[in-house]
Amino acid sequence: MGTTTLLERGYHMAPSFTVYRTGKIWYRVESERATDVYLVDEDGLEQYRSGRAKFEYYVGRARRCAHAESVRLPPGTYHLLIINDGEEDAPIWFEVG
Repeated sequence: MGTTTLLERGYHMAPSFTVYRTGKIWYRVESERATDVYLVDEDGLEQYRSGRAKFEYYVGRARRCAHAESVRLPPGTYHLLIINDGEEDAPIWFEVG
């Protein structure tokens, strides 16, 4: 199913999702332009938004057009941090399950 949106250049988005019990989750992100994608918790998102050059994340990949990961997480609220540091707006499709 997934969600499609336009991520403007120089911006990020961080859709959230909740894990109710320890288990594996997966995500996919696709774009025509290279983006950075990180799976972060509340603390990692706050670290990123506060401008820290290094922030905590569970998994992440930089500068790709297609991202896909599977990871085991404890219960909690998480964010799929998608960053467009490119020179152009990027159409983004993403899905978490």
